[in-house]
Amino acid sequence: MNAYQAYLDKNNLTRYAIAKASGLANSTLQRAAQAKAIDTISIKILKATALALNKKPGTVLEEILELEKSEHI
Repeated sequence: MNAYQAYLDKNNLTRYAIAKASGLANSTLQRAAQAKAIDTISIKILKATALALNKKPGTVLEEILELEKSEHI
């Protein structure tokens, strides 16, 4: 599991919910959830995730990076 998917799980958020809130394709989110490195996740995915969580994209990025660091994902 990568840091992005772990973040979604931790926040009880599904890719479907993000897709519905943002209009992004579920397949785009699936690729992010399967990516080997957080560096490959685009700003549009961070923005969509932030929208679904009612957070700022920078906050989402910081939380994902912290999760990655603390859990050694």
